[in-house]
Amino acid sequence: MAGFYYFFAHSLTTDEPFVRFEMFKDRNFVSGCIFMVVIGVVLFGTMALVTPFMQNLLGYPIQTAGYLLGSRGVGTLITMMAAPRLMQLVHPRYLILCGLLLAGGTLYYMTGFSLDVTKTTIVVTSIIQGVGLGLLFVPISTVAFATLPGHLRTGATAITTLTRNIGSSIGISHGDRQSDQQDHRDARASDRAGDAIQRRTCRCPMWPGT
Repeated sequence: MAGFYYFFAHSLTTDEPFVRFEMFKDRNFVSGCIFMVVIGVVLFGTMALVTPFMQNLLGYPIQTAGYLLGSRGVGTLITMMAAPRLMQLVHPRYLILCGLLLAGGTLYYMTGFSLDVTKTTIVVTSIIQGVGLGLLFVPISTVAFATLPGHLRTGATAITTLTRNIGSSIGISHGDRQSDQQDHRDARASDRAGDAIQRRTCRCPMWPGT
């Protein structure tokens, strides 16, 4: 609380604050920050779930799981290099829509992953999801800074990075919590099943002479 007090007291009373609150009057910038938080929560949260799924359930070693998840970065890298040229041909809003559809479609497809999922399926899904990420980050950043005055862009860059990191932290921590809760539920179900089998075994009549 003391840190927040000094932060707001300094930002509201000095001529050169750490953060200029006037940047939040720009609707494009605020919308971009909100998008960054949502993307961080949803997409980075899935990474926290997919990793233990591949290691604990599919039995992949850590290095193999890392390679499979790294395919998402390949799709993001290629798309982020092509995005500036695409924005010269297509309005950024349509690229953002396309990125949301690709990311949402792959997330929905991943809900059907089972123990029979193959490495090829994981790689292809991750690459398509990476393409969707690339179509989101670059256009969103462009739209967020399009109407922002030049003297506010330095601080705005730090704020967008901060919001993306906060969103990814929330997503990863929530994914880890869901994974832990599922482990506890599985452990309790296993204990109950073991107790039920033991009780049934105890109630079974013994054969004479045994």
